[in-house]
Amino acid sequence: MTNNVSESRFYMWRAIFALAHADHIVTDEEYRFMQKALDTENFSAAQRAVLELDREQPQEVMPLFMKIEDQEDRSRFFYFARMMCWSDGNFDEQEQKIMLALETVHVRNIDFDKALASVDMELDEEQKEMIAEDMERDSNPFMSFFRRFWP
Repeated sequence: MTNNVSESRFYMWRAIFALAHADHIVTDEEYRFMQKALDTENFSAAQRAVLELDREQPQEVMPLFMKIEDQEDRSRFFYFARMMCWSDGNFDEQEQKIMLALETVHVRNIDFDKALASVDMELDEEQKEMIAEDMERDSNPFMSFFRRFWP
């Protein structure tokens, strides 16, 4: 079996495991969440060993988060981090503070030019027709949009 987990994805999981320790209590639910990641991701033996240690010993979240280089991995971090934080039914105040700090850093580091370049800004004919219909129906395009979806 080959290693399919990039360094960026590996650090994503390390940061998530570190977040489990944020409130100084790793619940059974958080532990199961981490174990499931270990069981389902295709980590190398070395990566697995580090994560197993991280599961038991607290690490600092921010330095690990900063090593997540891929924007998609950063987005996945927030998805999985929220899932793990809520796995025990309690989004602890310390977890909330850390998540807010991480989100702030994440937004500061987004390459908006690169993100916009990857978005197709061209409208196809059907989209152009929908916009024209909306404009004809109402002098307020914003309201036309809402009427289209919430009549």
